Amino acid sequence: MAETVERVTPGTDSWKEYGEEHIQRYRFFKSFYPGKTVIDAACGTGYGTAFIRSEGAESATGIDISKEAIGFAKKHYQQPGLHYQELDCMRINEVGDSADVVVSFETIEHLNDPALFIKNVSETIKPGGTFICSTPNKDRLSGAGHFNPFHPSELPWNEFRNLFEKYFTVTGTFHQSETVQYMRYMEIKHLMHQDKARSDAFFFNRIERRLRNIIGKKFQPIPFFHSRLSDQHAGDLVIESFEVPQKWHKTYIIAGTVKK
Repeated sequence: MAETVERVTPGTDSWKEYGEEHIQRYRFFKSFYPGKTVIDAACGTGYGTAFIRSEGAESATGIDISKEAIGFAKKHYQQPGLHYQELDCMRINEVGDSADVVVSFETIEHLNDPALFIKNVSETIKPGGTFICSTPNKDRLSGAGHFNPFHPSELPWNEFRNLFEKYFTVTGTFHQSETVQYMRYMEIKHLMHQDKARSDAFFFNRIERRLRNIIGKKFQPIPFFHSRLSDQHAGDLVIESFEVPQKWHKTYIIAGTVKK
């Protein structure tokens, strides 16, 4: 299974670095799953769909356009009431049976037509059913000059909410962002990196490094950070409800009931 930030895989380095952020969304909304039929749109490698079923969903179906990802899910997660289907999430309304709940985390930014996807989701959900959808904050990505070739449809908050409200009544708005403690850690790490870069640029340091390379005796610095401090852990990010969006919010999440 190829590693990518866009699709993390348990048991790989991508999971160590980003897995906690991904699974945290499924955990936060676990009260929506018991006794319900749930569709996990763009389920990736299927860990979230399996979590939904383990939390008491009557059935959980994960759909994803990637044959490789669905193959991984079917191989690693097997239990009654858990299903995986290779299907473009834009065609979610072709799954078959309607669902009580649809979750779609970090999906719509990858789609060329998010509005059509949300419309098709509304046609898949039973009357009164719930849709939970997340997408990254554009202000922190392309809006700040960080362009991702896999994100053709990054949305600002107002546009995201307006699209959602065409078909759903909003019942909750949330953001998932780094904690202050985590941001302080990253700030310190950045400052130390900058100091190291300046030190490496000194003329005599460069000469020493070149000589060491010639004689085959490389300098072995003592690492300051424990290796696992680069991984994500529970508590590095938090999901909270909000009323007014902020530019520092990392990911927006909306929950709502279908209008029928």
